[in-house]
Amino acid sequence: MFQKRLRKRIEPPIRAVIVSSVIALLGLALFMVQLVWAEGAHGWQAVVMLYLLGAVTLVVMGFAYKIVPFLVWRKRYSKPSTTTKPVLISHLINLNKAWPVFIAFLAGLSITTVSSLLDWNSAAMAGTIFMGLGILLFCLQIFQVFGIRALGKELFKHD
Repeated sequence: MFQKRLRKRIEPPIRAVIVSSVIALLGLALFMVQLVWAEGAHGWQAVVMLYLLGAVTLVVMGFAYKIVPFLVWRKRYSKPSTTTKPVLISHLINLNKAWPVFIAFLAGLSITTVSSLLDWNSAAMAGTIFMGLGILLFCLQIFQVFGIRALGKELFKHD
């Protein structure tokens, strides 16, 4: 439906938002199982909350890939300039480089969820490392969009 509506290939951040919606539905199903689970309900509560927060984080990261470059472009480059070549939003960030972020985060979320259900601490730590790696890659890519040199000048310039 999205592909037909957009008439082009769906970008990785939007795919991540769609996947995170499915993950959220699975998390809600886990939550329903937890409600009727007689033994070990406290452990299930932690896993389900972690799972749902992971889905929310994935949605936020997916939309940030689209919103942050637009806001930076709007502030810096939206005014027409006759002396230089116009800067496009696609020049600020390559959305195809977002795949490692989403793969690392989803792998970490899956590993952490399964290992938390099975009480396997070393795998849970590995999963959180993957999630942290995904978030670190995300932050690095967003910092590239900001352009630290230009950001310092903009923060101290008054409108």
